[in-house]
Amino acid sequence: IKLWKKDLGSLIAVPLITSDRILGFLYAGKKEEFGFEQDDAEMLRAFSDQAAIAVENARLVEESIVKERLEQELRIAHEAQMKLLPKQMPQLDGLEIDAVCITANEVGGDYYDFFELGPHKLGVVIGDVSGKGPSAAFYMAEVKGIMEALAKNVLSPKDMLVAANEILYKNFDRKTFISLIYGIIDAEVRCFTFCRAGHCPLFYIDSECEEPRFLEPRGLGVGLDAGAIFEKTLEPMTIQMSENDTLMLFTDGVTEARNPKGEEFGEERLAEALLQAKDETPTEIKKSIIHKIYTFFDGQNAYDDLTFIIIKALSDGKDL
Repeated sequence: IKLWKKDLGSLIAVPLITSDRILGFLYAGKKEEFGFEQDDAEMLRAFSDQAAIAVENARLVEESIVKERLEQELRIAHEAQMKLLPKQMPQLDGLEIDAVCITANEVGGDYYDFFELGPHKLGVVIGDVSGKGPSAAFYMAEVKGIMEALAKNVLSPKDMLVAANEILYKNFDRKTFISLIYGIIDAEVRCFTFCRAGHCPLFYIDSECEEPRFLEPRGLGVGLDAGAIFEKTLEPMTIQMSENDTLMLFTDGVTEARNPKGEEFGEERLAEALLQAKDETPTEIKKSIIHKIYTFFDGQNAYDDLTFIIIKALSDGKDL
């Protein structure tokens, strides 16, 4: 201070204190040595209290404006995301389908969709963009547009994902990728052919078997490789479904849901929940699983989106 004020004889400093922190200090100086009395210190302390309140109020107002603007942006992004999801479930003879997407923190990057590929065929896709917030939702919208455009060509699941990866690799930044499952249901012969691009496994419950199968063919996330390695890694798989068999496609927000103790819901609890409800309709299975997950949360807010699809083969083509 002597370098700044060479004629400074005395100095007094009072902190600017709010309820939870020190904002700074208020200084006063005089040329005379020992130039301050106790009354001067008390007056400066009163000034500092008023200044601290004024600074804190200004900060709170600024934070409130920023928070309100952010909440509005998130609401708009959330509404846009919900509009991108299917408005109604597809109808196929001999099969029943239901799905749900519950977003965490207003908006996220989970995605599912259905594409009509003919009188008896349906394309099914589920995905999860890395990251969260509006940026993940915007990437999800881009993925949806590309998948819809490619689906019109009725490509095989492998060709579909290879084509999508070629486009998205050029558009994604190197920190962003998306895990996807794309498959085609042929309701006439009750089979589901799919490829898994780095996504969670599928759960398959054979009506004759008491244990769910984890279907996890090889595959790399979309946007991680330019093409050659991605295509080589991708492994198609076909499931032949019988009546009352159940398939579940889901994102990691389902299994990684955490309770207040930090425990994950996990694949075992999900498999158990699916197994307990396997004799119900897809809608009832969906409700049962959501109830078990939110019971597991025990008041904890969801950290990630909860998205899954239930596909069930009906008895002899009749409603359950």
